[in-house]
Amino acid sequence: MEKTIVKICGLRRPQDAEAANLARPDLAGMILSPGFGRSIDLEAACAIRRRLDPGIRTVGVFVDAPQEDILRAAGADCINMIQLHGKEDAAYVREVSEKTGMPVIKVFRIREKKDLEEAAASPSGWILLDSGTGTGRTFDWDLLEDFLRENSPRGDSLRENHLLGNCLRENCLQEQDPTASESAAGEDLEQTELSAGTLRSALNEENQSTRERKSARRQEPFLKCFDLFPGGHPWLLAGGLSPDNAAAAVRRFHPTGVDVSSRVETDGWKDPEKMRSFVQAVRNA
Repeated sequence: MEKTIVKICGLRRPQDAEAANLARPDLAGMILSPGFGRSIDLEAACAIRRRLDPGIRTVGVFVDAPQEDILRAAGADCINMIQLHGKEDAAYVREVSEKTGMPVIKVFRIREKKDLEEAAASPSGWILLDSGTGTGRTFDWDLLEDFLRENSPRGDSLRENHLLGNCLRENCLQEQDPTASESAAGEDLEQTELSAGTLRSALNEENQSTRERKSARRQEPFLKCFDLFPGGHPWLLAGGLSPDNAAAAVRRFHPTGVDVSSRVETDGWKDPEKMRSFVQAVRNA
């Protein structure tokens, strides 16, 4: 069964970690650049990491930060992924990815079509579509839907992309053994390529009539293929999501995952019940 990844961002206190352990998101974000309402230092981030369940991966969020700050955080064994939420260019994204060896999420503020085009062309492993920096508001979802429709794969490729996306969801967050050898990593890569190749062969061998294929496409939600964003990125939808609208967003766009911060807070602090409700809404979508 497919699983939509859930990221809760802006953890600041030890009790936020405890609340996350009960809510069970897949990812927990901590803002490690100074100057923002939810900013914390590296020491506090490491303390939260120690309290979090090992199954919850941590994301260090940086905004136009010196690379030295990111490398320091990556070397402290407190974060598993890096999120770049500023105006970092493609060269910066590549350098951070190469130097840290960690998955990088590049955030794009969506205001017009060209922002979506830039996201699709990003060199980052992951992308996140947002309305701004913690605004708590949605961007124009109709703009996103139009872009996805314009860039939809057709025919069998639509179904293949959907199935490959589901495989990615199940594998992208698996814990990596830091003691694994290079040969084991090579075997994992070969297995991934084999799985994708086997899937493509199975799809090519299907013997459906043209009428059956058209009927199957009509029955499948149009946007179901977008577990991967155009350009091949796993992607997170953010901006104004809440326990009330998260399920509708997942059903409409089928992103790889969703991200929330301010809308699971009360009086500016993480609310355990809202966190639990958000995760449950996504799981039930």
